[in-house]
Amino acid sequence: MNEPDRKQNEVAAEEAREVLRRVGAGCLFSFGVALLVMTSALYFWYLSADTEAQEALDWPSVPGEILESEISPRLAAGPGSDQTHSLSMRYRYLIDGQQLEGTRLHTLPSELLSGDKAREIQARFPVGAQVSVHYDPEDPQRSLLEPGVALDSELVTDTESATITLIVIALLLLVLAWKVWPSVPGPPQRGVSLEEGSPPS
Repeated sequence: MNEPDRKQNEVAAEEAREVLRRVGAGCLFSFGVALLVMTSALYFWYLSADTEAQEALDWPSVPGEILESEISPRLAAGPGSDQTHSLSMRYRYLIDGQQLEGTRLHTLPSELLSGDKAREIQARFPVGAQVSVHYDPEDPQRSLLEPGVALDSELVTDTESATITLIVIALLLLVLAWKVWPSVPGPPQRGVSLEEGSPPS
C-alpha cells in the first residue's frame, strides 16, 4: 500500500472513530435524560401519594367491615431475589345509607411486601374484622383504612432507594456523555496529511 492510500485509510478510520464517539455520547446523554424523566415521574407519584396520605388524616371515618383479605405471592425479581407478596383487601362501609366498598389500605399499593409483612397486615385486618374507614367527604367512594404514610412501609423504603439510585446513575451517564463529547476531535479533512504541517505526498 502506497503512502497516499495509507494516509487516506487513516483519515477514514479517524472519521469512523469520531462517529462512534459521537453516537456513544449521544446514547449516554439520551439514557441519562430518560432516567431523569422516569425518576421525576416516580418522585412526583410518591409526592402525590404522600400529599393524599396527609390529607386523609383530616378525613372523617365511619365503621366498616373487612370482606376480603388475601395474600398472593408474586414472582421474584430475579435469581437470588426475595419473593414478594401482594395483599388484596376489600371492605364495605355506609355513607348516608349507601353501602360502598373500598380496597385501599393506605395511599401506597399493598404490593412488593415480604411474606412476614403481608401476614402481619393480614392479621390486623382479617375477614369479618370491624374497622374504621376514612373517606373523602367530597368523594365518599375514595377511602382507605390507614391515613398517613407508614414510615416503616417497605414500598416507601424501596421507592426512596430506587429514586436515589436512579438519580445517581442518570447523573453519572450525563457526566460521562459530557466528558466523551468534548473530547471528540474535529473531522480531519481528506487529502490533508495527519502529520501537522506536512502536505500529503
